[in-house]
Amino acid sequence: MTSKESVSMITIETSRLLLRNYRVTDFEDIIKYFSDEEVSKFEDFYPMSEEQVRDMISEWKDMDNRLVAELKSKQNEK
Repeated sequence: MTSKESVSMITIETSRLLLRNYRVTDFEDIIKYFSDEEVSKFEDFYPMSEEQVRDMISEWKDMDNRLVAELKSKQNEK
């Protein structure tokens, strides 16, 4: 991709959910999930550090196959 090409952002909406690309501003919520040892027991990852999560978000934010599910009620609080 050249610097002149724009990245298309995906948004899929239901009555309760918004499915969208990752954002750097999602860090606080995502670090809670990906650093939780109990969660990682049931997922295919080990608990991650803050640096690992920041790197992951940076990589995933432009990927169309990595989406965040956001409750609309939470979206409206921001």
